[in-house]
Amino acid sequence: MALKLSFQATVFMKVVLTLIFVLVYYYSGFSSVRESEKENKPFSELRALYYSAADSEEKLTEAFDFIKKLSFQDPVLRSRLMVYTGALITLKAKYTFWPHLKFKYAGEGLDIMAEGLVTAKEDIESLFIYGTVCDNLPFFFSKADEADKAFNQIIELMPGRYNLYDSDLIMKVVDYIINNTEIYAGREEQLKSLIFNHLQKI
Repeated sequence: MALKLSFQATVFMKVVLTLIFVLVYYYSGFSSVRESEKENKPFSELRALYYSAADSEEKLTEAFDFIKKLSFQDPVLRSRLMVYTGALITLKAKYTFWPHLKFKYAGEGLDIMAEGLVTAKEDIESLFIYGTVCDNLPFFFSKADEADKAFNQIIELMPGRYNLYDSDLIMKVVDYIINNTEIYAGREEQLKSLIFNHLQKI
């Protein structure tokens, strides 16, 4: 895992990520966002079911049923769906009593997510789902580095791609990274440069 951030670095990270968050809302009316609404809507519904499934086995079943109804031509969206499928399978481990089944579901879900990321390797939503799953697995799965890798990649992608996603997702991404990760130690200047270059293009 990354080194613990200094107080100044933590404050800087929160300010910059909050700036990104504000920009998402300010520019959410632009055509690039409107054009993606049709594609984002089913994932907004799936996302809500996914987070509800963390606390309800009934919602988990509902999420699996919902996925079966979805179909996409775009290979990245198909792969994103695969990542969600894998994440839901890992959640099955929470609702089973037997340890061997917990390991089975976690391993199977991770494999499916990894397969989906082969095509969706620059998809912020797919990376976020994978990163948060890895970040919340018990330590003996040794996925902490995978979580950091996914979150770092999201930050690299965010300035040029955030407007392809709906505000709810970006809000979740920003909130999680600010409050649950320590990935910015030693990278403050790089982040500052990324954001500055992006703002020049707006």
